[in-house]
This record gives sequence, C-alpha cells and structure tokens, in this order.
Amino acid sequence: MMYPFMTLNDDTEITHSEMKIDGTVKVYIETPNDTGGFHHATCWLPEYKWQDIKGYSNLEIAYFKNYIASVSHIIMELSRTGGFNALYEKASPDLESLKNYQIDNPKYPTRIAQTELSKEHSYTTQDIDALPEGKRAELINGQIYNMVSPNYIHQHLVMELSGTIHEYIRNNHNDSQVLPTPLAVRLNADDKTYVEPDISVLCDSKKISERGIEGAPDFIIEIVSPATQKRDYGIKLFKYRNAGVREYWIVNPSKEIVNVFCFENEEENNNLYSFEEDIPVGIYPDFSINIHELLK
Repeated sequence: MMYPFMTLNDDTEITHSEMKIDGTVKVYIETPNDTGGFHHATCWLPEYKWQDIKGYSNLEIAYFKNYIASVSHIIMELSRTGGFNALYEKASPDLESLKNYQIDNPKYPTRIAQTELSKEHSYTTQDIDALPEGKRAELINGQIYNMVSPNYIHQHLVMELSGTIHEYIRNNHNDSQVLPTPLAVRLNADDKTYVEPDISVLCDSKKISERGIEGAPDFIIEIVSPATQKRDYGIKLFKYRNAGVREYWIVNPSKEIVNVFCFENEEENNNLYSFEEDIPVGIYPDFSINIHELLK
C-alpha cells in the first residue's frame, strides 16, 4: 500500500510505502507530462537508492534528491504509523492542533511542515501585512510559514557573504545591489507569494520599490536551518527557478556544504561544494567565494 505524502504545484505526487520487514521504504514520485503520460522515479530509503527514473531532467532529479533527503526522517516515521491519514485519525480533527505535531521518536525532532496540514485555507499578502509588529512570516502559494529568530552562525554567514558580495560589486563598479534579510520580495505579480530570502542580489534597480523587491532577484542565497531546510531545498527551489532567479545558493552550515543552482543557461546545472572550496558565482564570471576563509 502507498500513502500520499506531498502534491507539488505541477501536480507531482510523492507517495511512500509502509516500512517493509527489512526496514526499507519505497518513495515514488510521479509527474504528468504533456503527452498524457507520466515522468516517474523511485527512491528506496534509508539507502537513498534511486531507480526507474524516466522523463526527468538532471536538475529535476537533483531537486528531488535534495528534497527527499530533507524529509526522509518524516517519511520513515510515517511509514511505521500508516501515513498522514493515520495521523489525522489519531489526532484532533482541529487542524490548528496538528500544525505543531511533534514526532515522538527523539531521533526525528523536525516538526511536520504546516503546508501538509493546513491546505484548507489560502492566505494573501494582506494577511502578511496584518501580522502583529515584530512577527515575521513568508507566504508561498497562499500558505503562511512562520519565521523564527536566526542563530549566531546564520547571522554571521549572512553578514560575511553580504559584505563579500558588496565589496566585489563596489570594486567592479557594478550597478548591482546586495540586500540582506529582512526585505520583502514579491516574486510574482499576484498576492499569493511573499518571501524574505537571507540574501538577494539585484542587477535591475527598477525592481526596487518602497515595499521591497518587485519580481525575481538575480541571485538568492538561503542559509539552511532545521526550521527552514524543507522549504529551502523544496518549494523555494521550484519557486525561485520559475520566477526567473538566475542563480540560487543553499548554504548548509551544519554540513558545511553549498548547493549551487544556475538557471539562466539552457543546460541548467546543480553543483555541490564544501565550505573549503572556492565557489564560483555564476552571474559574475570572475568572482568566487571561499566560505571557510570568510569564517576564520
């Protein structure tokens, strides 16, 4: 039996099996294509063994690999207990009480993301504007994601990376601007999405308004935390790509790695770097950043 786990914006369905006797779990991904068929792929947990991949590009598979890795602990736990349906049956029918559901096993401390548990209501930027003073949240496809206070390493990375990029821009007489959080970015021409990337680099000053940035920045950096990793590796990757972001970095301080996604060429690519490597900035061909050196 397969249990539903997630439906993405392009109608991709992600499902998972019960945990088998040998401790493995099958994760199946399926996306309708333009010819009436389906692209699909299978991942076996906990080994992360991928097989039967059909129709997906390398970039799409890289996205799915990052996404499944970020939520595998939730899938593994749900596979033991009957999936989300069993969770709904065991918990209160009041969805508000499910948003902060904590998986009992201490090995899996991550909270189940609000997006799976509160699709019954769609919010707009008016709801974001009406938040109490000092409360921050992001809005993606009509769903609100509360933001928590960042820790020291997060802020240290934001400051160092922003400063390094700013220095490059100033020394090269570039018209770009580097704008760290908190700053509103309205990716689309609608009222359903409002994000606050940790670092936005903008090459077109016409996109700046009193409200923040109107449209897609050229370069976005997100610093991963336990509270944001599912969003950073998942829905934001698709959202930034589709909105026209040219380059997207996901900086993971706990693993000291950086995923770099370059979207502007026909041959989109995804590269993985360690903090100790010189990481090339795609939108500036003569510029690279070594995060290990920044943090000394």
